[in-house]
Amino acid sequence: MGYDFALQGVRWTQDVAVSGTVSWDQTAAVITAQLTLSSGGKSLGAVNISWNDADINAVATVTGNIGGAALNAQRIAP
Repeated sequence: MGYDFALQGVRWTQDVAVSGTVSWDQTAAVITAQLTLSSGGKSLGAVNISWNDADINAVATVTGNIGGAALNAQRIAP
């Protein structure tokens, strides 16, 4: 049981659009996202994000590639 969300050109800033999918598996308490980033119709890269939604102090893992540079990071989950 869970939810799937589709994003198409969502903007939190004026210069970058985000598209992709976000899945919330409520049975496993895992949220995952596969996102692409673009600006002016040009691809900037892609990221994958995941975290355990049941963990009160969850840390999200963020991996991917932006502007040709590898991304491997962690941060407090949203």
